[in-house]
Order: sequence, then C-alpha cells, then structure tokens
Amino acid sequence: MRLILMLVGVALMMVVTLAAGRLGSATEQAMSEVLRAELLMIAGEDDKAERLLRRAIRRQPLLGAAHHMIGRLRLKQGRPLEARRAFIDARRVVAETASVGSASLDGWRTATSVIALDEAATTGADSRRG
Repeated sequence: MRLILMLVGVALMMVVTLAAGRLGSATEQAMSEVLRAELLMIAGEDDKAERLLRRAIRRQPLLGAAHHMIGRLRLKQGRPLEARRAFIDARRVVAETASVGSASLDGWRTATSVIALDEAATTGADSRRG
C-alpha cells in the first residue's frame, strides 16, 4: 500500500509540475532520474537513488517529486527531521509551480495532500526524539 501511495504521489507531483508550464528538457531528464531513483529505492540501492535525486534537483530545483522522494528516502533511513525538511521543500516547490487552472488545481491539491500526510508522519517522530 505504501508503495502505491508513493508512486501516486510522485506521479501527481510530476503532473502538477508539467501543468505549470515551466518545463524543458532539463525537467524531462530530472523526471527520468526521479523515476529511476524510485526503482533503486525499491531495490534497496539507497545511495544510488540519492545521487540521482540530488542530480534531478540540480537540473530542476522546482521538481517537487524529487524533493518528496528525498523525504521518503530519509524516512526509510530513520531520519525524520531531514525527511520533514524535504517534505516542506516539496510542498513549497509544488505550490510555486502550480497554475491556477482547474485541472492543475485538483492535481496540486492531491499532491500537497500526499506531501502533508508524509510530513505529518514525521511530526510524531520529531516529538519523540525531543
């Protein structure tokens, strides 16, 4: 179930970014890197996945999916504070790239809901670390 939610979240954030109209070939390359990183994470190749995600963010800093996946990676690594920061970054860039059109607005709402759920999951962990 988590894997499905993660895939849906990444796909929605990519759709929202595409709908924003701020994309080019660098974004397409970055999106490809995010998808490859996701597969590497599933295979347990976290170091390789992180390198791809960092490269994707360098190529396209406004790709919310890359920031979100960094957060998912940090959660997997048991680093909730860093995960929360990545989710906050993801929400910020998704909001920056969202257009006002109704189709993209629905995608934006869904993407920010996915990010907010992940961010909320880290809040309890933050308080437990105290």
